[in-house]
Amino acid sequence: MENEVNHQSGSINGDSNYRKTNVKETLKKDLTLPNLRCVILVTLLFTSSFIIYSFKVVMVTEPQYLALKIPYLHRESNISNRGTGTTLTCTNYSDKCVTFGSAISVDKKRYLCPNFEGRLGNIMFIYASTYGIAFDHNFTVVVSRRNELYEGFENIPVQYLSTCNCSDDAQFIQEKFPRIHEKFNFSIKHTVYRIKGFLQSWKYFKRSFADIKQQFVFKQSIRTKVRKTLQGLALSMFPNKTVTTVGIHVRRGDFVREHLVVPKKEYFDRAKQYFLNKYQNVLFIVATSPIEEDRKWCKDHIMNGNGKAVFSGFNDRYEDMAILTMTDHVITSVGTFGWWSGFLNNGTVIYYDWIPKDHRRFNRNDYVIPSWIGLKPNT
Repeated sequence: MENEVNHQSGSINGDSNYRKTNVKETLKKDLTLPNLRCVILVTLLFTSSFIIYSFKVVMVTEPQYLALKIPYLHRESNISNRGTGTTLTCTNYSDKCVTFGSAISVDKKRYLCPNFEGRLGNIMFIYASTYGIAFDHNFTVVVSRRNELYEGFENIPVQYLSTCNCSDDAQFIQEKFPRIHEKFNFSIKHTVYRIKGFLQSWKYFKRSFADIKQQFVFKQSIRTKVRKTLQGLALSMFPNKTVTTVGIHVRRGDFVREHLVVPKKEYFDRAKQYFLNKYQNVLFIVATSPIEEDRKWCKDHIMNGNGKAVFSGFNDRYEDMAILTMTDHVITSVGTFGWWSGFLNNGTVIYYDWIPKDHRRFNRNDYVIPSWIGLKPNT
């Protein structure tokens, strides 16, 4: 292309033959041996620079090869080299392991693999408890990069592994009861464990509270949407006033269908009155399922009760949980979704202190955070 341009330019100026002759003479003069070496050296340098630049472009456009920053993790531990926040680079990356990532990188020879099941609240418990157990016993947690937690939370760390370490020959550990804290024994002769169970006890990650709260930060787009919603609801209900927002989680749905324990209107009335006695201009924001029966129950028993109450307006699980965590305080009902709404909320948490029929499967002290305020069904 360049030759064509020069040829056309020479023809236009009428000196094409002169330019060709001049170039030949110049080449004869300049292509001495030292100058030829320089030309070759410059060519090699230019070629290598182009290759390096192209490789960098490939590295940027192929995220599985990037070194990913693990957040600084605050823990109480006697084990050193934790949470250093160093940048980790992986090589020999295997295509079949593209969905795997490491939440903790401490001992790369020992792996703890969670067995995820259930919905969002259950998955959060399984992740957090596995994380805490791995921390206490010096394991690396391995989770799928496609795990749904990455859809809503932005700080769950990722480090790509060179091999799939949750193999079929992993040693299994089975939890006995979902809401009773257990002590697991790990043998040093086994390097890969898969832990099974719902692991619904805060004591599994009691030394990693700061880590879990740091990781379960909702994505910026969710936080922005929820913040605007909170501001809009407060302004519409209490114009030009300082408002105290209280989230209310109402779990019914499958609990009602399966005849499980659910709080009644009296519980929510007492919980609401607790905040009405302490604050002025209290706005209760209700988050429940989009099922028509559940919303009708809330309209009849919460909206028509004491204080001003509105629906959150969301039908997305992450946005519903986010608004419950971003209100000033929160009232929970039953289920793990409400539990995590309370855990991630920075204000006062009121919970439904019901007594299960089968005490062997439930230990209140292992499940309920000590600082929460419990209201029993008949008080």
